Amino acid sequence: CANGKTVSPGSVQAQMVPTSYNALCRNFRIRLKDRIIHPNTAAFWPQCLAVDRMTRSQLLELQQDRLRKLLQHAIRHVPFYRQWAQQAGHTSDRPPPLNVWPIATKDLFRANPDAFQSEAFPLKEMSLQKTSGSSGEPFQFRVHRSATDYSYACLWRALSRHGLRPGDRRVYIWGRSYLFNSGAAQIGKTRLRQKVRNWLNNTLAVNAYNLTHHNVDETIDAIEQFHPVYLHGYVSALYTIARRMLEMNRSFQNFKLVATITESEKLYNFQREAMQRAFGGKILEHYGSVE
Repeated sequence: CANGKTVSPGSVQAQMVPTSYNALCRNFRIRLKDRIIHPNTAAFWPQCLAVDRMTRSQLLELQQDRLRKLLQHAIRHVPFYRQWAQQAGHTSDRPPPLNVWPIATKDLFRANPDAFQSEAFPLKEMSLQKTSGSSGEPFQFRVHRSATDYSYACLWRALSRHGLRPGDRRVYIWGRSYLFNSGAAQIGKTRLRQKVRNWLNNTLAVNAYNLTHHNVDETIDAIEQFHPVYLHGYVSALYTIARRMLEMNRSFQNFKLVATITESEKLYNFQREAMQRAFGGKILEHYGSVE
């Protein structure tokens, strides 16, 4: 769906999306970054677009097939679920329905991450990632690069429906959870990496955790000087900026936003309305659920 309307196979909007991921990218910098950070995205792109053109019955069949294979994989290769299946009398050939499965909490995972590590993927191929910490406590977990890159391709499949492309100028209003428990040397290295990544992504980063009514005007000035194509960030941070702009009867000068993408928190109608009045463009609610 796009804007609440189904994009049918062969529709004008579906045809507008390039069949090559490299063709979708805005410039060489984002192609260089994605070749390093998300090397599998270009290979995943054609199958992402193929899913976009499926009928409802084809999508439902694909979902059921992928779910079945995932449950079979869990029983065969993941110690936590294999032990549970053995105790409950389930087999991988005929996995039980999803509502029967135990709920794996963050505390369970923290206590024994190896119990949730699939034996089909060597540890050397996994990387340690963490959530942004918007809930108050960042959650660390292991992820395989191919999974990250497929998710990344799906994100851009969705955003491309609204005219956004990788490498478009973006203001990224996000939490910096690495500042909580890192030493000065580590923070310095991380900040340097962030600066390089921001240059490659054509991004202006704003620390949402430091955004207050004392410096919101400075943030608005920085956004205006950057001339972004779109904003992307926490709902509460974006709402803080929108509310201030409405209080001051202020609007962005010399550019128009294509979209504002909200994340990490529920977007309520009063917040959406404020952003629409202050920012203009489309207000797109997105929730990634990294875990």
